[in-house]
Amino acid sequence: MALGAAYWGAFGEGIVGEPWAVIGCVKIWVSTLPGYFYGQTCDVYVWEGGVSGPPGAVLDLVAGVVLGNVPNWPTVGENDVQVHYPLFQEECTVGYWGNWPGMHCAYYVGADLDGFGGGHPWTYIAPGIGYPTGWNDPSIIWGPTQSLGLGAVYAWNSPAEARSWGSIKAMFQ
Repeated sequence: MALGAAYWGAFGEGIVGEPWAVIGCVKIWVSTLPGYFYGQTCDVYVWEGGVSGPPGAVLDLVAGVVLGNVPNWPTVGENDVQVHYPLFQEECTVGYWGNWPGMHCAYYVGADLDGFGGGHPWTYIAPGIGYPTGWNDPSIIWGPTQSLGLGAVYAWNSPAEARSWGSIKAMFQ
């Protein structure tokens, strides 16, 4: 899937995994202002890359998600979105795009502005608004940003190993 207008305003966080990592869910921490959230949906993505360079091709998409924990600021709510177990190699980006184009922002993703270390935050900027177009660090628009309130729960899935039928049966005795 090629990047297009549907991504303008998307947010993502690059994560480092291990070879054969499998994502079970994407975690999204958000907050809103009173009266701004009334059930608007978002599309949750897993993209390839995002640590050593910008996000690339879509590995997974869950469309039309209504987040169930969107409290008013200053409280930030954690949301888990089940994905289709995409396999990624070494790195990927998890994130979302809000399905409310042309409307006020329904909710805001949490951000770590000055924590230790640092993450791999991304936002997809539309052309013609005075900033570089495409995937960029959110610091370009909102000032120093260490990481965004986006993450994943993932596990390692070992590739198949050659075994004899006898050794496989012995595992269940």
